[in-house]
This record gives sequence, structure tokens and C-alpha cells, in this order.
Amino acid sequence: MKTLSINPKLIFSGILATILVIFFSQLDFHDTVEKQETKTSTTTKARTATPNYQLLYRGVAESHVHFHLAERGRVKPYGGHNNPRRHRDGDNHSVFTSWTTDVKTAFYYGTHDEFGPCDGIILVKLVDINNPDLVTDIRTVKDGDVYREYEYLLTGDIKGCFIFPVFMGDSWKELERKVLNTSIK
Repeated sequence: MKTLSINPKLIFSGILATILVIFFSQLDFHDTVEKQETKTSTTTKARTATPNYQLLYRGVAESHVHFHLAERGRVKPYGGHNNPRRHRDGDNHSVFTSWTTDVKTAFYYGTHDEFGPCDGIILVKLVDINNPDLVTDIRTVKDGDVYREYEYLLTGDIKGCFIFPVFMGDSWKELERKVLNTSIK
């Protein structure tokens, strides 16, 4: 009796192809709204001046192209557009990197890649989330935080992050305990 084996890479390729078709069909729409959204988000950002420091987390799986930077407490965006909505919707070739206030969300991205569970790193940074030159709160972007990731987009290279290695089978609660027992400034 033969058994059916499914190649996960083949399934991933099919899913990726579908995502790319959807993405490229939306490009014209995003380009039309990009100027209006950039203008609106800049105006909104300029109004907030009171510092509000929050711990932000970023999970980086070991297969990530910039994992070698994460091992040194550094994050670098791919570069490209500066539209927060396009970034949130999957076009990550931008000036932003994605961060979250939720340890569970960061833990998931640090311990999973496109092939399933893996090892990784959680980066932690204390950030003034009201700094308009650095931070975009995804809730201020049209349609908001649709993926419920408590996402913040940070602009440019980020250095000096605290590094917490995570491994398959670890618990996000243990990570949270370690972070809270660390003096992060």
C-alpha cells in the first residue's frame, strides 16, 4: 500500500504564488492611496508630543534573512516604500520593521517560519511610541490593526536591542518572566 506524502515546500510555493497574484493586483490601488495616507499619517503624528515609553518586541526566526543582525541586537528594514498600510498588508520591502507590545505575538514570529516551528530570537527595545520620526502605530492606519498583532512600525535601522534567544518548545510566559526580570533602559 502506497502512502501519500506531501512536500511542504510545494504547498508553500502554491500559497506564495497566490499571495503574490493578490498583491500585484492591488499595487495600482495602493499607489493611488499612498500619497493621501502618507500626508494624513504625518499630520496625525505631528500632534503627539508627550513621550510615552513602551517595551516593544520583535520575533526573528533563525531562517530570517537578517537573523545575523538580530543576534547582535540590530534590526534593519529591507528598504523600499514608506506606506504603513502596504507594509501591514504584506509588502515588507519598506523603510519599516514590525514590532509589537504583545510578547505572545513576538514569540510566535520568533519560533515559527514558513516551514513551521523553529528556533529564533526575541528583540526587546524601550521606545517612545509618540516619536513621529521613528514610530507608526498601525491602529492609526486605514483599517487599523486588522491582524490584532498590537503592531508598531519602526522606521530605519534599530540598534541596541536586548536579545532573548528562544527555542522550539519554550513558553512565551517564560520569555515574559525573563524580560520583566531584566533592567531594560
